[in-house]
Amino acid sequence: MGRFGALLTSSFLFLAVLISGCAAIQTGLEYRDLDVQTKVSATVFLPPAPAAQKTLWLDVRNASDKELDLAALGGMFAARGYRIVQDPAQANYLLQVNVLYVGRDDRSAIRQASLYGGWGGPIAGTAVGGLIGSGPGSPRAFGVGVIAGGLVGGAAELIAGSLVKKVTYAMVTDVQISERSATPVSQTQSAQVPQGTATTVTQSVGEVSGWRLYRTRIVSSATQVNLEFDAARAELTRGLLRSLANAL
Repeated sequence: MGRFGALLTSSFLFLAVLISGCAAIQTGLEYRDLDVQTKVSATVFLPPAPAAQKTLWLDVRNASDKELDLAALGGMFAARGYRIVQDPAQANYLLQVNVLYVGRDDRSAIRQASLYGGWGGPIAGTAVGGLIGSGPGSPRAFGVGVIAGGLVGGAAELIAGSLVKKVTYAMVTDVQISERSATPVSQTQSAQVPQGTATTVTQSVGEVSGWRLYRTRIVSSATQVNLEFDAARAELTRGLLRSLANAL
């Protein structure tokens, strides 16, 4: 290849590593700060209640495999004038909470990296490798340059994408609010129960209840570069508690 060919090959090798690191740099800058969001699927509006009726029974459950400390919820309601009772028969409101899922959201920054480096990651590296092998020299040297450049570019991009990733943790919580009603509430509950592979049993139950029911869902997320759950746990919990404390 000669001195010029060797110099050109080295220059393109450097360019391949530089380009492959651009996606990692972009991701690192864009998601360097922890971003926590909490959203409610539907707003529940309840009529104002006098202080004597602000009695609340809490049932908070965590069905996920992550430890969450939600014990502060009672104190947050007490600060808003609610009295927490242990017997639901003495409560004017029932708040039932179930944390369904807490875990990593697999929509990672590799997709963002592939966007900047070319779809497929290493494919972009191979394209740069083609430029590396296009310098002066014999056809054999051209082929070697393409292979070597593709391997170097692809490996550099794979390493960069592995070291710098946008990581998102999500938390999904179901909420049911029951408000005691001064008049009887007629309600019908229907369910479709699978029976084998081709049959469904439909059940319908009608009853009179003394409660009005409201349901909503809270979805929280935390996103940052190379985020570990322990670093996101406190902020996710704080956002969930804030939303729950304002549900009534």
